[in-house]
Amino acid sequence: MSLPDDFPADLYLPPGYDVRSVMEVDGTRVVGVQARGDMATLFADARAGMHGLGWRQTLALQRAPDGAMLSFEKGPRAAVLWLRPVAADTVQLQLQLREDMRVVAR
Repeated sequence: MSLPDDFPADLYLPPGYDVRSVMEVDGTRVVGVQARGDMATLFADARAGMHGLGWRQTLALQRAPDGAMLSFEKGPRAAVLWLRPVAADTVQLQLQLREDMRVVAR
């Protein structure tokens, strides 16, 4: 499985990632990948990577050893990264991207 051709280049993905799932639900793109490494390192790398790509962090949560979450905004877009260990040296990262986070009043 691979990333869609139109996947944004300004989103952090860990080196050597393996795409496990790709879907779109109600305007939110969800991509699941696995990468080798430990939670603390991948959490720090994801945070630094998103900052380096111009994203502003809005939330960070670490619940060792269960997992972690990072939330970012960039213009009208919002990205949430969920990390959780699946083996001693493997972490699952789920990235949720919403292209327009503005809420339309009904």
